[in-house]
Amino acid sequence: MEAMERILPLRLAQVKNCHAPFFPAAAHVLIGLWYKDKTVLEWAVPEAEQFLNRKKSTMLEKGIVSFLLDLVSGDMNKGSEDLLAVCKGLPKDKKYVLGARPFCTYAHGLYCLAQLLLPADTFQALKMPGYKNFLPEFALWRREHPSPDLSLWFCYPEGMAAFNDIYAAPPPKLVLWAPAPEDEKQEWLAHGVKWVDGYVDELWDMGTSTWEKLLR
Repeated sequence: MEAMERILPLRLAQVKNCHAPFFPAAAHVLIGLWYKDKTVLEWAVPEAEQFLNRKKSTMLEKGIVSFLLDLVSGDMNKGSEDLLAVCKGLPKDKKYVLGARPFCTYAHGLYCLAQLLLPADTFQALKMPGYKNFLPEFALWRREHPSPDLSLWFCYPEGMAAFNDIYAAPPPKLVLWAPAPEDEKQEWLAHGVKWVDGYVDELWDMGTSTWEKLLR
C-alpha cells in the first residue's frame, strides 16, 4: 500500500502533459481506482477511451488501459479478454533466459491489482489467461497470499548491513513540481531530478543510521 502511495500519489492526477500518451491514460484511471476518486474517474475514463482509438498505440498498451477500464465497469468477461490481450501483446522479441518459462509481469500485476480493488464475487469471475507467459500456479499462490513476505532472501553480513536497508527500502517517492504554482492554469510536472535526488538522500540517511548503530 505504501509503495503505491509513493509512486502514484493522488496529486499525480494533476500531471496531464507527457510525451508518452500511454502514461496519463493508464495512470489517471489507476489513480481514480486506487483512491476511489469518482471525480478523477469522470474525466480519466473518457480520456482513456480516447487513447484506445489511437492507431500508434501498441497491443500491450491498449490491453492494459482496456483492463483498467474493465475494473471501473466491473465487466469481467471483457476483463478476461483484455488480460489475455496483455499477455499476447508482450513484445515478441523479448529475450528470455534459456530454460526459463516466459513470464508476463504486466498481466500478473494486473491480476493482483484486480484482487485488491474488486469485490470478491466480481474478482472470481475474472478468468486467468490461458497463454504461455501467464503462470496459473503462481497466480493461485499470489491469490492465496495477497500480502507475501517481502523480506530479503539473501542478507549481507553485519559489516555490510547498509545494503540490506537499501534493497529493502520502499520505492522512490514521486516529486511533483509547478514552475509557477500561483498560476491556476499552470501544468504540474513530475520532477525527475528532484525525484532521484530525494531518493538518494533517503537511502543515504538509511545507510548513515545503520552505520551509526554498528559503531556504537
